[in-house]
Amino acid sequence: MSTQRPVSKNRYPFTNNPEGWYFLARSRDVRTAKLHGLRWLGNEIVMWRSGLDKDVSVAIAFCPHLGARLTPEYGGKLIDGMLVCPFHGFRYDGSGTCIATARASEVPPKNCRLKMIPVREANGIILGYHGGKPRFDVPVLNDDGWTSKSWGSASVHTHIQEVVENVVDLNHFCHVHGYTRVDVVDSPTIDNCHFTTSTEVSARLNVPLMRHIGYSVDIEFHLWGLGYFFWESYSPKVGLRTRHWVLCVPDNDDLTLHYAVSVGDNDSTLAAPLKILPGSLRRWLIRRLVLNEMDVTIQQDTEIWNGKSYREKPHLIPSDGAIFKYRQFCQEFY
Repeated sequence: MSTQRPVSKNRYPFTNNPEGWYFLARSRDVRTAKLHGLRWLGNEIVMWRSGLDKDVSVAIAFCPHLGARLTPEYGGKLIDGMLVCPFHGFRYDGSGTCIATARASEVPPKNCRLKMIPVREANGIILGYHGGKPRFDVPVLNDDGWTSKSWGSASVHTHIQEVVENVVDLNHFCHVHGYTRVDVVDSPTIDNCHFTTSTEVSARLNVPLMRHIGYSVDIEFHLWGLGYFFWESYSPKVGLRTRHWVLCVPDNDDLTLHYAVSVGDNDSTLAAPLKILPGSLRRWLIRRLVLNEMDVTIQQDTEIWNGKSYREKPHLIPSDGAIFKYRQFCQEFY
């Protein structure tokens, strides 16, 4: 099936950037004493670690003094944890406050502050909040008993709402992904800015040396806003626990999907043919197998997302799932 992007305008009747938390970077990629510049939700931003506790600071990348761009390629730099403007040497601390000018005898102009983006760092992920003061938070998960994450990314020509709608679009699991059964365990619930539902699915997993394993999986889905999508699954037959993240970052009529997997730090039936390998390598291989399954799943979805047209009033059948309830939840962020 072709993945060619269609030419389109105004595909969706709502903003491309709903309010909420969005992926900025992996914690391990933002090092102390290094300034990072990137494009995020249509803005040029800078990101750095500052202060004794090395908290992450993120700001719109233009100096409020005379508008110089503060990204590294335009001369922005860090000195003693302070962001320094390349144009006139104004210095900004981690809160975005200008604390000094190039002339020691001159105090900074009153209210000279960078435009800051609220930041949360949890479970090795750095997120920024779009839409003013945060109205909700994201969870801090207990990582004990879980491996580190393996990451992937994909570019998609769609809207963020379309991506996560797949959680409640039950019929597509079988038709697109080849699942043999999908049953709702707990119906979708909405608690403020948190959407959750759980399902039980049956599928077949292709694994080297253990071809076509039939298995069932209990999955609990969580969505905080539209930018932080997380689910945890357990397969009793295989003895495997997994965690999955899909973190969408909009860019006009496109998205970048940053996704990650972590597996329970225990020996599963899936690992039996790998017993001759050291434990750390065995767990890494299992994590890569799970990530590969996620790669395939996202590619299958991408072929649909890239070409579909939004239907505000779809003609649903009873087995389609709680699509309207999910869309009701989405309205909270527009």
